[in-house]
Amino acid sequence: MLETVRFAGGTEAKPLIEALSILRELNATGARNIPDGVPTAFVPTRWLGYLDEAAAKGDATAYQHY
Repeated sequence: MLETVRFAGGTEAKPLIEALSILRELNATGARNIPDGVPTAFVPTRWLGYLDEAAAKGDATAYQHY
């Protein structure tokens, strides 16, 4: 779906659009690890702690889950 559908939005949607672009690249290359510095501005506040904890532990699977 990410290959076919192109997303657009205003200034507020920029982090989400950037994250979708990263996902598109990961899918195209078959990569499994999420690169450092991915945008998280669109992630619900209640999940940010989980992301931070998973990143600190280097747990890519947990990070991908959240």
